[in-house]
Amino acid sequence: MGATGAGKSTFIKRVTGRSDIQIGHALTSETLECKAYSFREADTNFCLVDTPGFNDTYLDDAAILAQLAAFLESSYKAQVRLSAIVYLHPIASQRLEGSALNNLSMFRKLCGTDFYPNVILATSFWGSVDADIGRRREVELRENDEFWGAMVKRGSTIVRLPDDREGSVQLLSRLAGKQRTALQIQRELVDQGLSIHNTAAGAGSKNVQALEALRKEFKFAKLRAEQDEAFEAGLRKHREDMEAMKAKHEALLREQATQREKAMKAQEELLKKQRLETEKVRAQLERMAVEEAESSAVRVLAEKEQASKKQTLQVRHIQEVQMNLFSLAAKAGLVKAKRVNFTTTSMSAGVALRMVSAASMRVTPGSQDGAWSVPRPGNADVLWVHPSRRRYRVTAAAHQ
Repeated sequence: MGATGAGKSTFIKRVTGRSDIQIGHALTSETLECKAYSFREADTNFCLVDTPGFNDTYLDDAAILAQLAAFLESSYKAQVRLSAIVYLHPIASQRLEGSALNNLSMFRKLCGTDFYPNVILATSFWGSVDADIGRRREVELRENDEFWGAMVKRGSTIVRLPDDREGSVQLLSRLAGKQRTALQIQRELVDQGLSIHNTAAGAGSKNVQALEALRKEFKFAKLRAEQDEAFEAGLRKHREDMEAMKAKHEALLREQATQREKAMKAQEELLKKQRLETEKVRAQLERMAVEEAESSAVRVLAEKEQASKKQTLQVRHIQEVQMNLFSLAAKAGLVKAKRVNFTTTSMSAGVALRMVSAASMRVTPGSQDGAWSVPRPGNADVLWVHPSRRRYRVTAAAHQ
């Protein structure tokens, strides 16, 4: 807390590192409402509340008090207690007088004497003033009961606000260990149920009715803001749910597309495999048909060759038999013909062909083949058996 231009927003921005905190560089205030900023340091969670400064550009002190009262009342009802209040005062300012002194009086009544040990009175902007002048003003603030003296005697601490983050964090770390307690205006508004113009801080306001109206207006505005925030939160939750459902649906569609693609690939692989199997079977059948045709041709050729060989052997065999029989018959004096024809018969194997002598030979007409046959007398003196064990019948031509 503190007057406009005391460096409240600068201090919070330096400590939190937030870039969204607006800082006024002139007499115009940038903080128009109470804003909370959280950060974590050395395993400690801090929440710094920036407040509009007294002597604000756009709000009068009564409106600022009403806004502070509304914030402190709602936080107290929410069981939130303050560890400390850092009250900033620029050391370059002249001695406290006029409205600044009235605002300090209002601040003391807002806190109450029981909260004084939790109040840090910090002087700022030491770099913009001569050191000796700054020290004299600091002594005046400490020793004058009208200024800070009475608060210091009841436990408040005066510090020089560090201009670096490390020193600022160390200051806050010392405050974090203080016992949290309620401000006087919080007990008056909540515990005692007083209206703001009946509180110690509000009683000193020049426009009590306007102050009460402003307090109600700020409470209504805060309630409206909370409702809007709840609505926005619900809307964000709905959008998040819709986005989640959309993402889930898209993921499901992608999964289905993937499954369809896999099924199509599997079907294609199956069809390809079936085509390959069909082609393989067709090729095997064609090869078997070719082999069968070739085998049949080979068999036919072999059979023809075998039949030809057999026929050749038979011709040779017959010729050999003819020659042998003719030779034997000639030697035995059986025939005097110029030629003798020999034909085979189908008699059973194992019986010898007998040749008869000229003395007992009789030539009679044959009844079966129209040729001349030689009967087989019982006293044959010539016997010839062919190695094939075949029997032969000797027939002669018309010549003897």
